[in-house]
Amino acid sequence: MKLSDVEAARCSIDQGYDGFFDFVEVGRIGNQRIVRRESCKWLGIIDEFDNILLPLIYDKLTPKGYGVETIIANEDCELCGLYGTNDKKIIFPAIYDAIYPVLNKFWCMRNRQWKLMTSECETIWHLPSNTLPLDHDKYVCILRKTDNNLRIEVLDDKYNHSQRRLRDVAHGSDIQNRIKITSRYCNLILYSDIYGNVIYSNININDIIL
Repeated sequence: MKLSDVEAARCSIDQGYDGFFDFVEVGRIGNQRIVRRESCKWLGIIDEFDNILLPLIYDKLTPKGYGVETIIANEDCELCGLYGTNDKKIIFPAIYDAIYPVLNKFWCMRNRQWKLMTSECETIWHLPSNTLPLDHDKYVCILRKTDNNLRIEVLDDKYNHSQRRLRDVAHGSDIQNRIKITSRYCNLILYSDIYGNVIYSNININDIIL
């Protein structure tokens, strides 16, 4: 996996430090250890034999169920990437504003543009600018904003809206004649009718969708 320019620059700095004798452990993930150097605040991951698995170049490392979120802090923002603890490799470089999983893939957002990616860092689909990814444990779902309304869409394997899959989501709802769905990216909660037409949102959609 190719590192971002910032990650590569920090790697060259970190490689100038002496050996592994100054590792300070700050956390554990199984038999992998989150560490920093005594002389530097940047974090990385090593194994039980002090081999560096993830370079010591990150401002934050946050364990998730699907890996470790890597954070590079800039002056005005934080850019995130992803390290896979099972594969012991960087899945995504720290160039994204947000990353979270959907089924066996990942939504990645950069400069307010979302794309769906594989764990091999291959882009499958670019999300249109008037849409937002939603959370579901069975299907890829999005919120689409038009001039007239907001609509929940459930996508088929070719990333077109599937009315049949929308019916499946509606039938699985805990609320009669309503669909409740969320977006973890912005703590969004939506309610729609069984046809996907949004009737309630806990936040102003115009603040998050262009």
